[in-house]
Amino acid sequence: RGLAIYIAELLPPSDVEVGPYLENLHKSVLSGAQSQSPGLSRALAGMIFGEFASRPRQMTEDSTALEATQILELWKYLIHEILRLKESSAVGAQRYILEYAQVLQCLAPAVLSRCGEGDIFPQLVVAQDSLRSSMLNSAALEHLAIVFSEYSLGDHTGTYTSSIRDTLVWLGETRIEEDPHFVIGECLVTVTSGAKLSRDLGILSERCTLEDVLKRIVDASVNRKSPLKVTSTHLANDLCESSVEKITALCRNVKPSARSAGCIYLFSFVKMLSETGSNPVGRGKDEVPNHQALVMSIFRETLQRHLKHVQEAFRMLLAERKEFTQQLASRGLSLLYDVADENLRKDLVDSLVLSLTSTKSRERATTVAGDEAALVDLQIQGSDSPSTYKEIVGLCNDMGRPELVYKFMDIAGHNALWNSRRGAALVGEALFKSDYAAEKLKPHLDHLFPKLYQFSYDPESSVAGPMNRVLGAICTASGYSSIGAALNEHFDRTIRFLLDSMGSRQWRARQAGASGLSDATLSRRFDEVSELLPDMWRMTLRAMDDVKESVRDASAGTGRALSSLSVRLCNPTLSSEQVARQAVCIVVPIALDGFSSSVKEIQKLCVDLLMKIVKCGGAALGPQAARIVESLILSASDLEPAVLNYAQFHVESKEDLESARASAASSPAGLVMSSLDQLLVVIDRGIADELVPILVHLARVSVGIPSRVTTAQFIGNLCTTNQEVMRDHAAKLMDCAQLALFSERSVPLKNFWASASVKCANLAQPSRVGKLIARTRQTAMEKLDDLVNAGILFSSFSRSTPDIVQRFASEILPMACVARFAQLPDANSVETWRSIWNDNGPGESSGMRLYASEIVQVLEAWLLHSPSYALREAAARCSSEFLSKLVADEETFISIQALPRVAQILVDAVDGGAWNGKESIFEAIIGAFHACETHHVALRTIFSASELMRLGSALIRELGRGKSSYRGIALDCCAVVFPHVAQREDVISSFSPVLIDVLNVGAVPEASQDLLRTKYVNASIERKAVRAALALSHPDHGNPLLDILANAVDSDERFIVPIVETIQSQVAAGSARSCDDSRGLLRIITTGLSIPVSQFASLKLVQSLACRMAAQGWLEEALPRVRALASSSESPDATRELAGCVEQVLSREHLH
Repeated sequence: RGLAIYIAELLPPSDVEVGPYLENLHKSVLSGAQSQSPGLSRALAGMIFGEFASRPRQMTEDSTALEATQILELWKYLIHEILRLKESSAVGAQRYILEYAQVLQCLAPAVLSRCGEGDIFPQLVVAQDSLRSSMLNSAALEHLAIVFSEYSLGDHTGTYTSSIRDTLVWLGETRIEEDPHFVIGECLVTVTSGAKLSRDLGILSERCTLEDVLKRIVDASVNRKSPLKVTSTHLANDLCESSVEKITALCRNVKPSARSAGCIYLFSFVKMLSETGSNPVGRGKDEVPNHQALVMSIFRETLQRHLKHVQEAFRMLLAERKEFTQQLASRGLSLLYDVADENLRKDLVDSLVLSLTSTKSRERATTVAGDEAALVDLQIQGSDSPSTYKEIVGLCNDMGRPELVYKFMDIAGHNALWNSRRGAALVGEALFKSDYAAEKLKPHLDHLFPKLYQFSYDPESSVAGPMNRVLGAICTASGYSSIGAALNEHFDRTIRFLLDSMGSRQWRARQAGASGLSDATLSRRFDEVSELLPDMWRMTLRAMDDVKESVRDASAGTGRALSSLSVRLCNPTLSSEQVARQAVCIVVPIALDGFSSSVKEIQKLCVDLLMKIVKCGGAALGPQAARIVESLILSASDLEPAVLNYAQFHVESKEDLESARASAASSPAGLVMSSLDQLLVVIDRGIADELVPILVHLARVSVGIPSRVTTAQFIGNLCTTNQEVMRDHAAKLMDCAQLALFSERSVPLKNFWASASVKCANLAQPSRVGKLIARTRQTAMEKLDDLVNAGILFSSFSRSTPDIVQRFASEILPMACVARFAQLPDANSVETWRSIWNDNGPGESSGMRLYASEIVQVLEAWLLHSPSYALREAAARCSSEFLSKLVADEETFISIQALPRVAQILVDAVDGGAWNGKESIFEAIIGAFHACETHHVALRTIFSASELMRLGSALIRELGRGKSSYRGIALDCCAVVFPHVAQREDVISSFSPVLIDVLNVGAVPEASQDLLRTKYVNASIERKAVRAALALSHPDHGNPLLDILANAVDSDERFIVPIVETIQSQVAAGSARSCDDSRGLLRIITTGLSIPVSQFASLKLVQSLACRMAAQGWLEEALPRVRALASSSESPDATRELAGCVEQVLSREHLH
């Protein structure tokens, strides 16, 4: 094109010289062959021909007619080729259409000036339908649109102009590409107003960069050519009216691409209106003819009448999701405001403000395929894209200057999506209006700054970037060196606005407010933020629990910034002591309230903040120290990893894990414990008065191993570090630690509470310590678990403060002496009591002798009054050991008064009801009797006759209770006690029924024999019953119970072996002192000799009783049976040999 223009300028104006050359050019285009110039294509030939023919020059009539014929012939050929190729898919078809369009554009002035309308416009009406072809690419479409629009300049009837206008509008509905619509928009302006871009801008090179295009567009001016024929004002008015209506209707189309195209077309109209507003008669050196000025005036007046409709269309397009359409609509509104008069500006502002700020839903009719109507909701609901415009309108309304909305839209017009070359061209000089607009907004900076500052932190970069540039321009125009300097001037108002925004219903406002607050609070002084700091923290913590994640993330950054600011203000070394105290009073309560938050992020932020303040706060923390301690202790469990708490219920060795958790929580290197240790130096008497009730409450209600360990550790450290301050409160803390110990289930935690109680006891009055020990002894008597707790407490006393143990040894050691015999669930607990006794007592026997009376008191309390059977059992075992040790001691006489009391206690315990473990009492009695017998101590010094008689009666009653094992040990005790009973007849009469129940099965009905065999027939029980029966033998009266034994043998031979063996062993040991006048014994022996299984034992019994048998005349009955056994060949060898020996003894005794 450029080459064609250059060559046309070089051609001579003479018809004679240039005629043949034009003829060759004409033929080369029509034939498609090359001209005489080898490199000249037919497209270039057509362009040269058109450019030269369009130039004004002197011509003859013949030349004029010939050239007109050539122009028309060439024009018709090009139209025909375009119609032929429009639906072709052949390779190069689009390139040919592009070339033909370029030639047609060059021919346009010549065709319009030299050809008749009847030859041109009917064919153009048909040809312009080629624009509707779906096969056209963007470049071909652009060039054809330009060509057909320029030909409309010569249509004075308006038929073709209306047709091409409708076709161009139709392209807006069907073509989804963005770039062609900029060209189509210019073409619509050309068709409607008669204005045409200069030729060097009509076609843009495909290789031209965006920067080149933008520079050319900015530097270029609009060249308006006067048409050859002028349309009437009526047609021009109708054309403008219908064009505006069709384009605004296109802006309401249901298709997003159609609405975007309508926005471009409408913007092109408003852009042309703004460019012609100041100089309607021309620009630069060119002058616009009067008829052209008339058309432009009609165009301007028509747009002025429809500005409200245009504004409404732009307003609706602000709600588009496509950001390009939205930004172009905003720029259109800004241009629209510039071309309106004052009255119309006010109406436009009111209409726009009402539209953007209304909360009611607005609907518009939209044309869709099939001529059906649909309603599309255009309510602005605070969505991402259009909300910035609503915010701008609200800002201007607050200022009382709603018309400034257009200035804002002009300033914020920059956007990254202005990469389209034609979009950049349409923007033109409007891109550089920001400085002017900023100067206009300067007087309103006080009201604008807070909102613009928030908008500059909008989460959408398309909003934040422009707003930041707006804010920077206004601050610069207002004389501030930077936005930060302006923020310092408007700090209070800005922060309050940001805080209000953080409570907004719109998430973008909340997020922008949080982000802005984060930067605004950096490096602030206390006097600047003192009044705002509580609200800043409150809104930040609230936003950290927002429903939207991006708001939470932004608020987390704000929280970190406020935390840094608060720590700096609370540090006396970085700020004054007075400022630090005031800051602590503001910040610490907020942080403490955050401890109870269910949001983990808030809780963690507050904990970290408080720990940092504690680390650097020093004496400034005094008024808040008590609350800080409480919150830190309660947060210890929450700060522990949840996996440890979960593992506590899913591991086998729970105690090991508890110990590890407790050690970690009590470590001085831990976060909570280290902070608490730093607070110890701050606590004075006034703080202690407030803190002690809190610690007592925490010891009772705190939950979780870390919190409870921390409480116990802090109590101990507090009493150790601040002894003078805590001396008046030590007793109270000591008691609460002891109560916590007894209510604790975890053994590791018990140790911590015991240690805390002991550390407090070092400061408490001795009388209070004595009450603690007495209370512990009383509590330990009731349950086995409390005995374990008491052992842990006394063991801690023994390790840490042995002087207290020695001071109260008469209360602690007797209890330890008895408790070490308890069957505790944990072996370590038993060892604990043994260590207390061994480490603090003078020795086993010496200790019992020294604390005999106290031990007896403990035995009595436990054995007779304790509700715990395990403690009774322990007391019984201790009683046995106590009696054995004292009886064996040569210095027993010193404590001889205690022995009868122990014996009385044992008898009282036997005389009571049955309970699990009562066998230990029987064992204690048996041990006492054996000790007296072993060490040759008169039993009467311990057990009186009445006590023995009562004991025997009680033992007989116990034989009817419990299981066989229980009765067995009771029978053993009877065997030991019965020989020492004075009123033996009463005992025999009471014992006989029991012995019959055990042995006399034959007297039981047949149906009950199996049951009784199962219940009573037990060799061990039988032997023990026989021993008890033999223990009632008397030297003078014999033993009538032997008859019962003989009846048992006669009733059931199974009893013979245990009875005979028991009698034989008792006789051999000398326990059965007399069998005189007892025919029952002879019956037993006779039966035993006749039964094979008992023959050997019976022979041994006969051998032991030979002398007595001879004296009592038993030999006549026993000798024949013995001789029979000695001579029997069926008897075992051992039996025959023993029978021979017995026969010799009996024979000798018989001879005597």
